[in-house]
Amino acid sequence: MSKKKMLRRLTRLGYLTRLFCLCIPWLLLWGYVELGFMSLHSAVTLQTPLGIGLRIYGVVCMVLYIYWSIRRQHDFNEPGWKVLYLLIPVFNLVGGIVLFTTAGTIGHNKYGHDPLHRIPVYETYFVPKRGK
Repeated sequence: MSKKKMLRRLTRLGYLTRLFCLCIPWLLLWGYVELGFMSLHSAVTLQTPLGIGLRIYGVVCMVLYIYWSIRRQHDFNEPGWKVLYLLIPVFNLVGGIVLFTTAGTIGHNKYGHDPLHRIPVYETYFVPKRGK
C-alpha cells in the first residue's frame, strides 16, 4: 500500500465513528475487569488472560487513535506530527476538541482529495472545464 493511499484524509464523522466503535468494547471490558475482579482478587486483576488481552487491546487502540488522528489532521491541511500534542495531558483536551470541531479543507489539499467531494466555489465558476 502506498504512503499516499495510507495517509489519506478522514472526515469528522468517520473519525468519531471509528473512535466510538473502537473505544466502547475497551471500556466495557475494562469495566468488567475492574468491577468484576477488583472486589475479589485485587492482586491478580491484570495478570489474568483477560487482563493481558485488555492491555494488548489498549495498545492497539492507542496506535489506531494516533493513526486516525493523523488522518484527521491531514483533512484540515495540517501536518501529522502535531498529533504528538495529544500525548500531553492538558493539550490532549484542546487537541481533541480541535479534531472534532474543525471542518476539513474544501477541495483538494496536499494530503489528497476531499473525502466529501466538495468543490471550492472559485473552481466551479472561474476554472475552465477541460474538454469543452
